[in-house]
Amino acid sequence: MTSGNITDEALEKDDDSALKNLQPITKYFLTHNREIFNRIDDSIIKFVDKQKILIRKARGFIPIPIKIENFSNSPQIFAAGADMKGSFGLFKNNLFLGSQYLGDLEFVSNIDFYKETLQYFQNIFEIKPAIVVADLHPNYFSTNFAENYARENNLPLFHIQHHLAHTYSVMAEHNLSETIGVSFDGTGFGDDENIWGGEFFIVKGKDHKRVAHLKYQPVMSGEKMSKEPWRMALIYLYGSCPEKIDNFIGSEKFLQKEFILKILKRQQSNLYTSSMGRLFDAVASLLSICHYNSYEGEAAMKLESIVKSNVKKSYNWELDTQNFPWQIDVGQTIREIVKDIKNNISKNEIATKFHFTIVDIIYKTCQKIRQNFSINNVSFSGGVFQNGVLVNLIRKKFSESEFQLFFNEQVPPNDAGIALGQIYGYLLNHRDAET
Repeated sequence: MTSGNITDEALEKDDDSALKNLQPITKYFLTHNREIFNRIDDSIIKFVDKQKILIRKARGFIPIPIKIENFSNSPQIFAAGADMKGSFGLFKNNLFLGSQYLGDLEFVSNIDFYKETLQYFQNIFEIKPAIVVADLHPNYFSTNFAENYARENNLPLFHIQHHLAHTYSVMAEHNLSETIGVSFDGTGFGDDENIWGGEFFIVKGKDHKRVAHLKYQPVMSGEKMSKEPWRMALIYLYGSCPEKIDNFIGSEKFLQKEFILKILKRQQSNLYTSSMGRLFDAVASLLSICHYNSYEGEAAMKLESIVKSNVKKSYNWELDTQNFPWQIDVGQTIREIVKDIKNNISKNEIATKFHFTIVDIIYKTCQKIRQNFSINNVSFSGGVFQNGVLVNLIRKKFSESEFQLFFNEQVPPNDAGIALGQIYGYLLNHRDAET
């Protein structure tokens, strides 16, 4: 028995609290006369060949420090991380000390867990931050906490964009000063106040640019989009082949379909997303694999699970370089998937072709970036790269190229690795001031 908790809430560590909160779900409790001082989840790791992917970094790995080279005169730093997979970081004497996985900071118990763990880390490692770094998202608990922390302690506060922080986290692990950053996840607040998640960057020292991204799609229903993949399927169908909507999204089953269509027809959305995670959701829904996520990432995981190794085809897509940043248009991909479904091509083959398409997008976009910016390093980060099938296909595709590939290995590629990226981003951007 390692832990007990309500789904999404913090682990229970006190007998009285456990008896009160867990009574509705269990009749039996195993207790001990020895108190739990520091709650910590089990770690989760998977391997793709020899490539380690940390899914959850906690028991057995915390607080092993990560050494960050070449910043010996830097101040002590507190990085607040992000919210979906809460994890903060502290920096002292060239060492990054990251917290264990603290859960979704939407929940009060996890917020309390975050605060008590930060206090514990500061005390045990004798760290008194001089700099505070946070995500750009104005409504994140972690951002607001960092702002209050900086104000109460009269410290300078810096913000690092979410997907840049993902890229910086890989650079920190591998001591890179320049890279092409491929940052794919479900959601993150962008510089233009849209929801990013399918991003290509270049980073050269303190200079960085967003070079390309998945073509924007309108955001409908806010947070429901991440929990109900059929909504994203509807949006992609509307933009690519609206005549096929009724074949996939029936009004009798999806009750808000007509309401969403009315908004789409009026072009009333003032918020857009470039999320790769939402594209995976859309394809999973089109294949009727998952219309509703009962846990985070369910649709993408189910899509990954049916990929077959004997299929090596991909769908068509377009890279529009007329404007900058370039846009990756998967409209043709959606149309070809719809055609395959109509022709009774197996779900396994369609899912496989879709994964090969994502690899094709990455490879050809990186080639185009290298032609223009002369960078050979490619750093992959973001929750999408927890997908072992995708990582394996990427490694094979790039194996005979001149590119050097780098992945997160000491922190998870998901939001729990953001704090490391926030600190490295600050260090890179303030190198001259520090030295």
